Amino acid sequence: MAAEIPRATVQRVLRPEDWRKKQISTLSSVGRSNYLLGIAFPAKDPIEAGKSDAAEKRYAAMTKAAIDAGRRKKALDPLSIDDWYPYAKNIGADILVSGVTKREAKVANFINKFQPSLVNHLTEIDKKPVETLEERITKSAENIRGLAALKAVWRVK
Repeated sequence: MAAEIPRATVQRVLRPEDWRKKQISTLSSVGRSNYLLGIAFPAKDPIEAGKSDAAEKRYAAMTKAAIDAGRRKKALDPLSIDDWYPYAKNIGADILVSGVTKREAKVANFINKFQPSLVNHLTEIDKKPVETLEERITKSAENIRGLAALKAVWRVK
């Protein structure tokens, strides 16, 4: 129910608290349906657009600009763990669970493609001797390098 406003007031830009209330109210009322309608009728195929050379160049340029400007650090500078924790606790846990369970097919795809490579890697690592400290260090280093080499290997199969 809309708040009762005693009279009309000309205001070029809403006061922060009114602007916030309007944004939240609008999103609460029609945000989900507008979102679903928008994704059902995109102006262009978002996946194909994202694969284009122009998109890749723009992504690289924007990423470089953000790094050069130190935007990430500047955005984090005024924050603390006390700012982060309520969001992580009150939003993150539920989104994590629902996000992963809704993408179970992607999880299965990853596991089905990655698992054979991991088994092959570990089979070779398990053959390494571990009698001496140097052998254990060598085995650990080879394991770390091997796992790093496997990173994202499942995507190209």
